[in-house]
Amino acid sequence: MRDRPSPGSAQRSRRRNERACQARRGGLSLDIAFVTDCEIPSNCDYAQLWQEEVFVVTSKTHALSGVPAVSWSSMRHERVLVTVAAPGPEVEAFIRGVLAAEDDCAFKVDRIDATQEMLLDLVALNQGITLAVSSWQRPDDRELSYLPVNEPKNSVAFNAIWNRANGNPALRRLITAAHICAGRHRRGTSDWLSAQHSIGQDGMSGQQVTIPSKGSSRDG
Repeated sequence: MRDRPSPGSAQRSRRRNERACQARRGGLSLDIAFVTDCEIPSNCDYAQLWQEEVFVVTSKTHALSGVPAVSWSSMRHERVLVTVAAPGPEVEAFIRGVLAAEDDCAFKVDRIDATQEMLLDLVALNQGITLAVSSWQRPDDRELSYLPVNEPKNSVAFNAIWNRANGNPALRRLITAAHICAGRHRRGTSDWLSAQHSIGQDGMSGQQVTIPSKGSSRDG
């Protein structure tokens, strides 16, 4: 039987989406949020900055360890561990998307009140498996296997989200810098710089900025 979202997980999802543009409210003000896939509030703009490949993480003694790649169906009935705090809710949201698209998957999601490092230690002890993007991999980890996923949905987009009415100059410069670093500058608009434009005129630095080529961009 498919593990369906609980009211608690739906509430956490709503809170995550609301935080993306809390600047629209009179309480806590966020200039910008960097999040994975989520619903974009109507008064906000966003930019996809990069994508990262998703890996299934298992212990070295797990039955799946050592296979060239896994499918979602091969994880049927596995216990998937996620943290209660970030990045657990984003991992769980990704899993819910997989469950919604795949008919033959049934993951048991267990929320663990621990850090991401502690959760990986539990995976190493064969207490379950988890999902991780490429930047979360621990260097020279001899206790875990990071298995690529041989499925169409095998990556996560990372987005910057901000309130379009926010005219904070520092925010605009940050958005520009984020786009340049990701190789996603927008031509023809006033606050997106071209490859050889000096950003000193925008109050950030006097250095030249080189836009990465498509071949060197993280999302290809």
